[in-house]
Amino acid sequence: MAQFKCKYCKEKDDADNLVLEEIEGRRKKDHRDGKWKKGDTFYQKVRFHQSCRDRTLRETKEWEICYETVKEIHGLTTIPDFFVIMLQRVRNGNTTIGMKNSEGKRYKEGYEYPIITECYERKRDLIQWKMKQWDGGDLQFMQFVMKYYIDDIINQVAREYEIKKEKEKKMKQVNEDFDFELSKPSKERKKTDDDMDISNFL
Repeated sequence: MAQFKCKYCKEKDDADNLVLEEIEGRRKKDHRDGKWKKGDTFYQKVRFHQSCRDRTLRETKEWEICYETVKEIHGLTTIPDFFVIMLQRVRNGNTTIGMKNSEGKRYKEGYEYPIITECYERKRDLIQWKMKQWDGGDLQFMQFVMKYYIDDIINQVAREYEIKKEKEKKMKQVNEDFDFELSKPSKERKKTDDDMDISNFL
C-alpha cells in the first residue's frame, strides 16, 4: 500500500490511516515565468493523521490565549518579535527557563502554553505593580519578568497542571467505563449486578 507523509508530524503512514483533504492557499510571490501572481489562490491536496491535526489546532488556540494574556498584562498592542521567539522557546524547552529549583533538570519537551499562561495570571498583579516603577524599555522588562517572576514558579505550575490532567484522564476513563456498562443489554447488566450482590460475600 502506498504511503504518504502527514502534514503535521511529517511521519509516513499508509493511506488508510491518513485523512485526505484539499486546502486553499495563497501564492507568496510571483512565478518567474508569469504562471501566477503573488496573492493568487491555489488548491493543494494534503494528508494527515486526525490526531495530529487535532493536537495542532488545540495548541494553536492555546498559543493565541497565551499571546493575548501576555500582551494584555504588559499593556501592549503587539508583543516584540524577539519575545515571541522566547515564549516559543520556553514552550519547546530550548531555554534555561525552568531550571531554577529543579535539580539542574528541566522539562525536555518544554512547558505547554496553558502553563505559561497560568504563570502570567498568577503574577499579574506583581508584574503590573513593577511595571509602574520600571524606567527601561518594554522588551527589557518582559525579559526581566520571564527571568525573575515566571521562572520562579513555572515548575510548580507545571506539576499542578500535570496532576490536574492525570485526574481528568482518570475521570474520563471512569465515565467511559460507566457509559460502556450502560450500553450493555439489560439482561447482561442484571447478571453483572447479581454477581456484585453483597450476599455473595457473606
